[in-house]
Amino acid sequence: MRRLVPLVVVLFLLPTLALAGAPVVGTYDTTDLGGQVLPGRFSESWPAPNYQEGVAGNTINAQSWDGSNLGTQWTLICPSIMADAVLTSDTRVAGTGSVKYETHYQNGAFWFAAAGPWGDEDYTAQVDQMTVTSTHLYVGGVLQSVVSDITVFGAFDGYVNCMTYTISNAAIVGTTQFMGLPAAYPYFIDSNCGNGPNTGAWGDVVQATIVIYPSCEVASEESSWGSLKARY
Repeated sequence: MRRLVPLVVVLFLLPTLALAGAPVVGTYDTTDLGGQVLPGRFSESWPAPNYQEGVAGNTINAQSWDGSNLGTQWTLICPSIMADAVLTSDTRVAGTGSVKYETHYQNGAFWFAAAGPWGDEDYTAQVDQMTVTSTHLYVGGVLQSVVSDITVFGAFDGYVNCMTYTISNAAIVGTTQFMGLPAAYPYFIDSNCGNGPNTGAWGDVVQATIVIYPSCEVASEESSWGSLKARY
């Protein structure tokens, strides 16, 4: 019997060890003490023939930014616009006011570094839904700024966990209409994740929140995901 004890202990511990690498359930935010989530930078390619914002086929490449390096903590790569952006609101009077659009993206994937607060290994997650609400501010008929709120839903590879990733006030800071893509921003990519066209926009992610759920079922109940409900 003594020779069996170590074996029994090992078998008892196996379920715990198997789950040790799962993403840690919780909420992680750029404003939390200790800087749990790094801010980021992004580019969005504008391929031919339109070369403009909000058009089907435009593709995102977003990466964390620690002040010196891109992509050390998280990346969001290759979600592309499914169909042209839809106008949802226009408050302009005499050329002054805001115009809002809603845009839906498809495909794409996340990568989360093991050095982050969400676990003890690198994780990947597939994008299930991504919606962008962008606000264009005009004064006297001249565009002053473009700011976007972004919501992404995804399922982790190899685990039952799902996640939401929300970005508030992601601001476009430049386009190739006026200059080339700066070196400190993610390169342009196409919808196949290859090197993209040399036209597009880039900007900053200042406020981001990541919520990791214990299962996709819980995530669908809390977030009312249409496609996840159908999928699970």
